[in-house]
Amino acid sequence: MLSEMLARVAQEYVYARGKPFAGSDFANFVRHDLAIEAKKKLTFWPIDLKVKASVGAGNWAAVPWLAFFDPLITESATQGCYVVYLINPQDREITLSMNQGTTAIYKEFGRQKGREVLKRRALDMAERLPDYVQKFSTKPIELGSEDDLPLGYIAGHSFGRTYRLSDLDEEAISADLMEMLAAYR
Repeated sequence: MLSEMLARVAQEYVYARGKPFAGSDFANFVRHDLAIEAKKKLTFWPIDLKVKASVGAGNWAAVPWLAFFDPLITESATQGCYVVYLINPQDREITLSMNQGTTAIYKEFGRQKGREVLKRRALDMAERLPDYVQKFSTKPIELGSEDDLPLGYIAGHSFGRTYRLSDLDEEAISADLMEMLAAYR
């Protein structure tokens, strides 16, 4: 179940980061098993979304994630907007977020100004989707890291829902994901 897999990542990530990245069974679990389980949720979804889970490229990321990309908008977490589960391993929280690519904005505007651009665009997205925003929260999110990419994810967060491990429920996770994907569509 997706909720159980997300919980496992939130619970075990700090420990896994203490081990070598190359050849990590945990990293393979996230990249492959978690992504496959998430893709199952889209069986009856009317458009074909790309699903990707990441724990980093070459090194452990500060914040692991599971994202859903519409290929007409973007196929990666570096640009465009997308739906993502951001996992805060420090606080063991999982945030479902309407978010945007940080890397392309940082390249164009620099890190500091880029975060301001991301915040403005996040507000614009929320203003365009008031019916969906009412069902979620626009409060700032916490990811447990001061690294550049997580700060970009925080700035790029438009709206969403944060779950504590004790709040994880498969039915709620699925319903919220479908509602968020409807907003994305």
